[in-house]
Amino acid sequence: MIDITVRDGFPFPIVGVGASMADSEALEHFFAAASADSGAAYIVIQPQGPDREPMTTEFLARHTRMPVSMISDGVSLQPNHVYVLRPVRRELELSRSGGG
Repeated sequence: MIDITVRDGFPFPIVGVGASMADSEALEHFFAAASADSGAAYIVIQPQGPDREPMTTEFLARHTRMPVSMISDGVSLQPNHVYVLRPVRRELELSRSGGG
């Protein structure tokens, strides 16, 4: 289970997409159709499991014009970016920091 907590609000939408490599065709279509200047940040959340191949940033980058990176502690979310959360059991806490 992943708990997502949004604190202090964000000045742009954050879209969570749950998918694994088994859903790769759907992800290809989704990100090919998503506007690169929508103003939203996208977080791809992967299910945990021993038989699940993890999503790669390289795979997603081939299907979108937005920058794609792995989410890590302390990352500052930006609009018009795609972030991939590794398939691990953890909490994801989103908080708005100073600059806006």
